[in-house]
Amino acid sequence: MDATNIEQIKEAAVRGDAEAQYRLGCAYRDGEGVEQDDVERVRWFRRAAEQGHVDAQYDLGCCCRDGEGMEPDWEEAVEWFKKAAEQGDVGAQNNLGCCYLEGQGVPQDLDAAMKWFCKSAEQCDAHMQNEFACRLRDGEGIPQNVTEAAKWFRTAAERGDAGAQHNLGGAYLNGNGVAQDDAEAVKWFAAAAEQGDAWAQNDLGVCYRDGKGVTQDAAKAVQWFQKAIEQKCCSDALYNLGVCYRDGNGVPQDAVKAARSFREVAVTWLHSQAYYELACCYRDGRGMPQDAAKAAYWFNKKDDGDVDAEEILEKLAMLRDKAEEGDIYAQYQLGDIYADRCCGDSGVAEDKSEAVKWYKKAAQQGYLAAQSSLAECYYFGGENLEPDYAEAAKWFHAAAGQGDRNAQCNLGCLYRDGEGVEQDYAEAVKWFLLAAEQDEAGAQNALGYAYDTGRGVEQNRAEAVRWYEKAAKQGHSTAQNNLGCSYRDGEGVEQDYAEAVKWFTLAAKQGDADAQYSLGCFYRDGKGVEQDYAEAVKWLTLAAEQGNAGAQTDLGYAYNEGKGVEQNHAEAVRWYEKAAKQGRSTAQYNLGCSYRDGEGVEQDDAEAVKWFTLAAEQGDVDAQNALGFAYNHGRGVERNDVEAARWYKKAAEQNNGYAARALKKKSRYRIIWWIFIIGLLLAKLIHRATQ
Repeated sequence: MDATNIEQIKEAAVRGDAEAQYRLGCAYRDGEGVEQDDVERVRWFRRAAEQGHVDAQYDLGCCCRDGEGMEPDWEEAVEWFKKAAEQGDVGAQNNLGCCYLEGQGVPQDLDAAMKWFCKSAEQCDAHMQNEFACRLRDGEGIPQNVTEAAKWFRTAAERGDAGAQHNLGGAYLNGNGVAQDDAEAVKWFAAAAEQGDAWAQNDLGVCYRDGKGVTQDAAKAVQWFQKAIEQKCCSDALYNLGVCYRDGNGVPQDAVKAARSFREVAVTWLHSQAYYELACCYRDGRGMPQDAAKAAYWFNKKDDGDVDAEEILEKLAMLRDKAEEGDIYAQYQLGDIYADRCCGDSGVAEDKSEAVKWYKKAAQQGYLAAQSSLAECYYFGGENLEPDYAEAAKWFHAAAGQGDRNAQCNLGCLYRDGEGVEQDYAEAVKWFLLAAEQDEAGAQNALGYAYDTGRGVEQNRAEAVRWYEKAAKQGHSTAQNNLGCSYRDGEGVEQDYAEAVKWFTLAAKQGDADAQYSLGCFYRDGKGVEQDYAEAVKWLTLAAEQGNAGAQTDLGYAYNEGKGVEQNHAEAVRWYEKAAKQGRSTAQYNLGCSYRDGEGVEQDDAEAVKWFTLAAEQGDVDAQNALGFAYNHGRGVERNDVEAARWYKKAAEQNNGYAARALKKKSRYRIIWWIFIIGLLLAKLIHRATQ
């Protein structure tokens, strides 16, 4: 949407045109022609909705429900869904049914939920009709009605929905809501199977195997089982194929293949029937070495979802067999196990070199996930693997070239930091942009920073803010902090302390130490929020405990002055020292003052001079003045007028009034001294001349 179009829409919206108001709301929602703004989105949707615009009513209901551009309000959501539903909006009818079903925004009312679900189903697409039928069949939140379910399954099935065709076949096979009819079941299973529905393919295979509704044909049964297995989502098909291999039904009898099928379905899908078959294989030595202990384990295995060491060993053996046969996904899974990236405790010791071995086999065949994981292994290193940035860059490049947004972002980081590749900010920006356009939040933040600093791209603070905001709205804490800084400093956007506080708060709550420090400062100074020293101390403490030197310094000052916390000079010294050791000049000066004055620590002029010196050498004006005073008066250091003058001069050049006066005073004393010396010399000369 270009600038001309958006201006025309705005003009029409202001004049009261409901369609223009709705389109303007959509523009603010999508960030087309205007900056994305959920508050403005809600404002224009509301104006259109109040004029009866059905799409605006539906979208406004969603905003009320989801809390986008406003606080969540289920009651108002129901109000707008009802208005849109009464105008025939399918989505609103379905959402209104859900509200009545869950009792959200209205008292729970199953009859009302059913009414609106039915209205929605009458109009909606076949997929939604199938979902509604499943609810009816299973009594999911609404009264169970298998006859009505079968009716809706048929409606959706006749419109070509594969899931509905499979479900209708199941209804005929079991006589559930319709008269039992094996031939009709086969008809609908076949329709769904031809569309690639894995569970229908399995059920059609069962019909061919058992001769239900079709002439018995074991070979065709095996074909359908294999088609279902190829989709890697149907455990029953893998089990049924194992039975075929066990019995030589439709395929040559093969105990090894049967055992492997049972093992895979047992350990991958926790299939209870496969537990028994696998136990029999171990007991009888069919397809695998005879093992009474393993047989006993699988005979006694409960279908409780728990995975233990025995199952892990079985899974490893299964995956290794498949991986060595060239199965890419098995190779990738093995890599995950050895890289310790599996969900839960795999029970296998981390071994990054073994992970690399298996990831590389899959990566070399072009498997995207394996390329990305391999690159991460090389980048981070680990057990038995030294980091190798060049190899990491190579594989991130391979994955990035396939469009993987995480790999594109990581490759950008390598070019930015010069790790594994020659440093190239422009190349970094190229990859960050590709990832950012795919909504990768880390890349959006990195791209914002590039625009902020002018690295690899012409500096453009407004563009930096645009990318920071995109990442911040996805919850990226560093971007939220960076956006807060932009609003605080008025860089790329009009200065707005309240908006800065908003973004610092979001980042701080996620644990971002820099944001916590900034938020503490805002509460301390009353910028963008009401001044609150106790709240300031809370946030400064959180940041300080994470090692933020600025926060440690300011927290020490709070303890020193008793602002927001009970005065405690010893605690002040503790925090000053932490920051001072990180090189924070203000903390070094403050720590020097504590030693000089004996507050919170035993008085020690020499230690004071040590810290004043460190701070003064970094240009801290107060420390330079204090160091000049120490040399001038011989406190903690041997008296030295030259050094005193040198440090007073440095402080005076930074407009320190005390140092300027002290320097002037020393100069006056020096003049008087020389006058005195010259006077003595003249007196001696006169005395000699008169003799």
